[in-house]
Amino acid sequence: METLANCCITMTEVLRGRAISQANELAFVFLDHRGEVADQRTFATLDANARSIACALAARGLRGERIMLAFPPGLDFVAALFGCLYAGCVAVPVPHLIGNRARDRCAAIFHDCKPAAVMTVSQLEGDAEIRSAIRSASTDVGWIHVDATDPAPQEWVPPSVDPHDLALLQYTSGSTSAARGVMLTHANLIANNIMVRDAFGHDRKLRGVG
Repeated sequence: METLANCCITMTEVLRGRAISQANELAFVFLDHRGEVADQRTFATLDANARSIACALAARGLRGERIMLAFPPGLDFVAALFGCLYAGCVAVPVPHLIGNRARDRCAAIFHDCKPAAVMTVSQLEGDAEIRSAIRSASTDVGWIHVDATDPAPQEWVPPSVDPHDLALLQYTSGSTSAARGVMLTHANLIANNIMVRDAFGHDRKLRGVG
């Protein structure tokens, strides 16, 4: 079964290929607590979002840097993740939690990975838990709002990315010890996606719910 995942060697190539071959097909749908559609992105829209975010990162000279992703549940996180990959940056996702444990975990991850910037949505920069965690680690970090980036990027230049380049740092839960970052390359992510596809028999018509 030949698919894009077989011929692409980076996650950037996967989305770019989908944006060309399946431009108007839905890539992601986000449901609210009532099960109603709150947001949705086609492959073409997600690709445009990612290029816009990548341009914002490049304009700040952040290519190759670690970027912390602090988002509430929703598709802005997905766009930010691919935006980092499109910019050749290393994404560092942190969970959107509430309370002292969330603040402490976010601060610990920040101390460990030392990100060059924190990416979020405008409304969340004012979140007391997030700001408290970041302030306890650094007062000099830049903030990037994905909902304030240029929606029609013109100057995106695809980065030179090797499949063995680091794509993201995935931190453990920290429930039994300090959270530890696991280094995942583009090749790791491609291999994992292929393994999941083969195990579950995915095809283009399948719709998954998570």
